[in-house]
Amino acid sequence: MNWRARNAVEIPGASTSPLIKSAPIGGLLSDVVELTGMALPVQPPLESHPNTPSAKQTDTFVLQMTYDPAAISANFGDEATAAANGFVYLGWLNADYDGDPNATINDRWMNAVSGNFYADLNALFPSVSHFAATSGFVGSYADYFDGEISKATSSGLKEADSFQLGDWGVDPQQHTVWAVLNHNSEFAVVQNLRRPFWLSLVWQPAGFGADDKGRSGLRPDDVRLDVRLHAGWCGKSHSRVASVRPQA
Repeated sequence: MNWRARNAVEIPGASTSPLIKSAPIGGLLSDVVELTGMALPVQPPLESHPNTPSAKQTDTFVLQMTYDPAAISANFGDEATAAANGFVYLGWLNADYDGDPNATINDRWMNAVSGNFYADLNALFPSVSHFAATSGFVGSYADYFDGEISKATSSGLKEADSFQLGDWGVDPQQHTVWAVLNHNSEFAVVQNLRRPFWLSLVWQPAGFGADDKGRSGLRPDDVRLDVRLHAGWCGKSHSRVASVRPQA
């Protein structure tokens, strides 16, 4: 896992960056974390993923990051309005957007779930189509996990106490964004006036900083990362929570 500060063109107010489609209003509300060391030993064919060749499939995990609500631009309305309209979300840097796997000014920050691998999941469960949800869940990951609503399946439902690859959400009460993912990438909190689809892990001991449902008790003044690693694509799971702060 590696952290980096935002580049100048990624900070809200940058006027020339194509990295965020609604520049100069859009931008990153957090530093950038790169998750590494999670790629599966056997990768699917490159043609199974729209963003090749750098995309690497991982086991399914939930990534949650915090943001400072005071940093949300007034152009997005208040925090609750921004959350309800999908203007704040967990993003990933699509380094292959321009066909060049190297970092260029023509890369794009997109909704993190749009970088997932879905082909294997749809093959395992052919009766239900699985995809990147185009709208997010407004609320905490714990509330989503407890409930039966999924925006990433053709049925719109899931079992209680379960998750679905492709779901994502924003919790304006705890000032967090989260997403159910299965790819290695660079991730950050994004604010964007356009809809998001224009488009080494440190484990804490169970119960440390979290309740029995994995609620991490994040404070809004923290810049913190949570990762929940799940065994399997979907369904019920038991997971530990990792909370990591970037170094000062």
